[in-house]
Amino acid sequence: CECSSVDQTHPDSFICCGTPVVSSLPIFANMVLSQQVQDSQLDSYFWVAGFAVAFLAARWLILQFVLRPIALRLLPLYTKNAKSVQELTEKEQAWATKFCKYLWHCGCYILMVLWCLKILCNEEWGFSLQKFADLPSFTDDVTEIKYFFWVQTAWYIHGLIETIWIETSRKDFGMMLGHHIISVVLTYGAYLWSVHRIGLLVTAEQDIGDIMLYMAKIYQKLFSDINKQQPLPGQEVNHTLWLSATGVVWFLTRNVSLASICWGIWTYCSLHEAWRWLLFIFLDLLLVMQIVWGGGLYYMCYTQFTAGHFHDMWHDRHPNSPQSPPKKKN
Repeated sequence: CECSSVDQTHPDSFICCGTPVVSSLPIFANMVLSQQVQDSQLDSYFWVAGFAVAFLAARWLILQFVLRPIALRLLPLYTKNAKSVQELTEKEQAWATKFCKYLWHCGCYILMVLWCLKILCNEEWGFSLQKFADLPSFTDDVTEIKYFFWVQTAWYIHGLIETIWIETSRKDFGMMLGHHIISVVLTYGAYLWSVHRIGLLVTAEQDIGDIMLYMAKIYQKLFSDINKQQPLPGQEVNHTLWLSATGVVWFLTRNVSLASICWGIWTYCSLHEAWRWLLFIFLDLLLVMQIVWGGGLYYMCYTQFTAGHFHDMWHDRHPNSPQSPPKKKN
């Protein structure tokens, strides 16, 4: 399904799948004008659903048969006689669950970033800030790009289910749900509204930040005392370096870069007013979340510098969690 301008005198009118579409109409009103467009979108729904199921199945298999055995060998305070995760204490099981999740997410984000960079390198507009503002981009070859965004959408649906499944104890549980919902709208919308150029740019900078974050979390899990919630002896400086690097990368990608993209969309993109508002609002909501999370991260960096250890303020309200401070006795 390709779209092209009707003529230069009607810049808001396009031919999509052989049917005239006026971009000044609400996008969903346009979509119902063409049965072919509806059929095309229906196919994409099946692809996204299939990829989401595949992610959930792969997650279970890889965690069960690869990552949990690795956790048993690597995490510092696991008892040598433990045969499985079920034989560990409650704190150790919670530790293993987080560690496996971080490995899974870090690996997937690395693959996503490599795929995203491959697409950008193969496109003549891939690293041109001027051409990124040429939206909507109906003339681009989206054969591979559409599958990328379908997989991205499925990944965030998988993340939404994962959050509901194992992350209900997070203090920022509601914000995490909102983040995943907004991410689903933005990633699928990038394909649906032909704004994939901006979508690829946002995906690259966001996922690079995630890779750094999960690498730091993996290190923190490996070299911390589970019961004391502090770095193992001799690891204080390394913890500080990892956390500081994460704070810098987060600031550059999640705050500066994303804020610049939001400003650029509003200032330079040749989108119809309604489309520009829609992108601007959703990306701004995403930016606000990154600023809030960043504030917590920067506070943890400060605590690490001043006290030599930090408490992850976003995770686990449950009193028995290894990351929750113990309750005071009356």
